[in-house]
Amino acid sequence: MVEDRRIEKSKQAIKDAFLHQLNTTGPSKITVTSLAAQANITRKTFYAHYKGLSQLADVLVDEKFQELHFLLVPLKEETEQPSLKFNARLVKFMQNNKTILQTLSQITDVSKGFKKLVFNDTQGVILKQLKRRQLPKQWDITKIAQNLSDFLTTGIYNTFESWLNDDNPLSTDELIYILYMLCIVPFEAPLSMNVSLDEIQRSKNE
Repeated sequence: MVEDRRIEKSKQAIKDAFLHQLNTTGPSKITVTSLAAQANITRKTFYAHYKGLSQLADVLVDEKFQELHFLLVPLKEETEQPSLKFNARLVKFMQNNKTILQTLSQITDVSKGFKKLVFNDTQGVILKQLKRRQLPKQWDITKIAQNLSDFLTTGIYNTFESWLNDDNPLSTDELIYILYMLCIVPFEAPLSMNVSLDEIQRSKNE
């Protein structure tokens, strides 16, 4: 237990030093030596916890996106305007973490973790909504949810990537509106769609 606390204390000291130097000196000037000095540890101790700066950045990105996950996962149970609530929480998180995510993106691939989390969480919300609808029983709603989530994830990420890197970014309201338009059909389509496989087939042949 004492050893575990010592390890966690060292890791936290490294993270704190890293975040401090990201804000003060910028990512290009951070070295293992500078982090070890600020965290009051040796280089050997640093490498006992992390393979390098990229892995440390990956850990911080994962922790940030876990915060987002805990904001989004309760929305699986929402029945009233889940898309608005989803977008509002997503936008608030990105606003609060915009600077750190921009900076970390210079060291590691932020998009990979973001896409994976948004895909999984949107899929959970969409799947829950699809189960409430009167769709043909033979339809594979799991695959439908996967495809819709893939579409949404790409749209959401591209929107945020542009927003993060734009010198004159969209306002919060504009951003929420764009994301709402992306999400409203898969999240909030009518419970009864009144479609049949025959009608779909006819439309394909027209």
